[in-house]
Amino acid sequence: MSKVNKVNPITGVACVYNDRIYSLPAPYRHSDVVRAIKLHNPTMKMFKGDQGFVDHKGFFLTRRQGFDLVIGTEGNRKHSR
Repeated sequence: MSKVNKVNPITGVACVYNDRIYSLPAPYRHSDVVRAIKLHNPTMKMFKGDQGFVDHKGFFLTRRQGFDLVIGTEGNRKHSR
């Protein structure tokens, strides 16, 4: 049985674009968020923003912060370096 970090679980993927956080719940992927951003910003030609995750409180986590958060769980230990 894998341990779950109940202090700060990741609930979905997120991207920051023009200082605004766009997010979707799991199992969506970052590419789904980028498509949603394009719907709200039709003049956007290329996505230039940060990709990361949101936690259960809605806080944005960078990819590195997300990795550091889950690295201790059994289900993700095989991905550690």
